[in-house]
Amino acid sequence: MGCWGDNHSGQLGRSAPGVALPDGRVDLGTNRRALGIFAGLEHTCAILEDGGVKCWGLNTWGQLGVGDTANRGDGVAAMGDGLPVVDLGVGRRAVAIAAASSATCALLDGGSVKCWGDSYQGALGYGDISTRGAMPGTMGDALREVDLGSRDGAPLEAEQIVAIDYHSFCAIIADTGPGESGLKCWGSNDYCELGIGTGLGGLANDPSTTGNGLPWIDIGKTAAGATRRAVAAAGGFQFICVLGDDGAVACWGDNWSGQLGIGKASAPRSCRPEETGGANLVPLPAPAVALGARGQSAGGGAHVCALLATRQVTCWGENDAGQLGTGDTVPLMTPSAALAFGDRFVPDRLALGADHSCATSGDGAVRCWGSNRQGQLGVETPDDRLLLPTAIALPFRTP
Repeated sequence: MGCWGDNHSGQLGRSAPGVALPDGRVDLGTNRRALGIFAGLEHTCAILEDGGVKCWGLNTWGQLGVGDTANRGDGVAAMGDGLPVVDLGVGRRAVAIAAASSATCALLDGGSVKCWGDSYQGALGYGDISTRGAMPGTMGDALREVDLGSRDGAPLEAEQIVAIDYHSFCAIIADTGPGESGLKCWGSNDYCELGIGTGLGGLANDPSTTGNGLPWIDIGKTAAGATRRAVAAAGGFQFICVLGDDGAVACWGDNWSGQLGIGKASAPRSCRPEETGGANLVPLPAPAVALGARGQSAGGGAHVCALLATRQVTCWGENDAGQLGTGDTVPLMTPSAALAFGDRFVPDRLALGADHSCATSGDGAVRCWGSNRQGQLGVETPDDRLLLPTAIALPFRTP
């Protein structure tokens, strides 16, 4: 695997001079291969073939999960065999990672979740504001599972986890009961990003807001009148968009740049009960099947893209770097017209940075657009941005 773009905190995983791999790949250690890569704002984590996790980059709050606060991957601290494996507990394996600004959560085998790093407003989900992962003895078996609640005495199991940049996380629960959306969120609620109809405080910052005290998030009803169930979600900086099982998309939280796609910039949404449920549906031309979201308001790149069932992509929000892929820098507060990819490119996944966007196809082709100020698009351009989706030749391919 390899990384490119901004590296001021070591998030690209550069080895020390003289020990770097010759082709620029990230050194994960002898015979170590990555099965999945997950990027936070300034740190990166990889899931290895054995289900282990290695993280590098910024570590101010212990978000790397190695028992200290030293950055790694900055060309000074060790990578390779010297990069510790995150201790998830005896016999535990990770299947997905959610990396927020200063905290990290792992979805483990069996559907349980463990989180570490900064616990501002209960971001780790343990009912307190204690930092974990920054000191010895706070990881491994000592790091307990997040209590997502139970049904008939059996713990609820997550099938996805999502980071809302800054200090919040959401879990999509695998098995939901009647009237349950399948979505639970915890942590900071400064911009009403938890979707609970109030802007007061966070959730999971005291024991009463964990477990069954952690509420199901209402995302409205389908056209048939059934409770809409969450099947995917994507978070930006203090806002989130959720994909329902009917292809509808609802967004809430910060909206000062119109990133919620509801036709206007406004104060944060979901601060009042009437702003929950189906009140924040995005007017899409067709049902969506995937989402991407990133960035923050006031020039921070806040934008969202949706992959539709028609295999077209539409985007909305800030556009100062061309991150909407529309060929201009005009911001949009409702979904754009379908992006033009050309070359018979059929997108199947989306990945968004703060002010750039990428789509991949099933055959491994990549198209990216938006800011290239830190080389994050992986190409040389006469400008520091690409206004239309452009084919990206990856600098290497893992054999």
